[in-house]
Amino acid sequence: MNPPRRCAIRRRRRFPPIPTERGPRRNKQIRISPIRVIGADGSQVGILETYQAIQMAQEQGLDLVEVSPDTRPPVCKLMDYGRHKYDQSRAERERKKKQTDNTPKEVRFRPNTDTHDMDVKIGHAEKFLKDGHKVKLTVRFRGREMRRQDVGRETLRTATERLKEAGKLDSNIPEMQGRMISVTMSPLSQKGRAQGPAPPEPPMKKSAARAAAAKAERAKSAALAAKAAKAPHPNAPKPEAPKAEAPEAAEAEAAATEADAPVAEATEAAATEADAPEADAPESTD
Repeated sequence: MNPPRRCAIRRRRRFPPIPTERGPRRNKQIRISPIRVIGADGSQVGILETYQAIQMAQEQGLDLVEVSPDTRPPVCKLMDYGRHKYDQSRAERERKKKQTDNTPKEVRFRPNTDTHDMDVKIGHAEKFLKDGHKVKLTVRFRGREMRRQDVGRETLRTATERLKEAGKLDSNIPEMQGRMISVTMSPLSQKGRAQGPAPPEPPMKKSAARAAAAKAERAKSAALAAKAAKAPHPNAPKPEAPKAEAPEAAEAEAAATEADAPVAEATEAAATEADAPEADAPESTD
């Protein structure tokens, strides 16, 4: 008797998932022809056949990327597609870093939260407030806890009182909202926050440090040269200061001048009288 044949169970073939964002068509994925080609520097190359554009891209080590598929003929550009994707991802990361998240941080309590658990949760809330985030404090009630709403309010009031140095309430404690009570606290202004130590300055690059050192050395040399130009030469003769005359010598010179004054006047008068007769004598006539 022949043994029974075993039927082989054929497994279903699983295809790889189709990516949702395939990106623009590039290189041999572009089937339409002709196309309008833009160079890597942005210049207009013209309308070419697709195979000619792909050959041109391969010669330059670039990719042919379809940038405007809806126009006729389609517009394609020569570019480094890998570098283009890298630049896009880097710009997206920078944009996310600068984006601010305004969603408040939520800290949940229970009406019977223990003291240690309360300290830990308040510590987290205080850290969020100091980092500049809004904090939402929520007290949730379950089952028979709904009968002791006053305990939940007291828990929430205690938490807000301990956080008043780090934040302020946006509104008073509201009424019950279903099975919970929640309030929102905002961080204090920059003036109210405790100023921490100043962040350390980033280290300078070696090239910038060398340039700064060279600039300081040039300024120092210029200052020394200007100081040396103003200072006198050490071997130059010093100018002699005028000597002050003694008071006795000055008085003797004044007395001699007064004594010689009448003699000089008399001599001058005699000379004048001797010349006068010669001037008054009449001229002789032949």
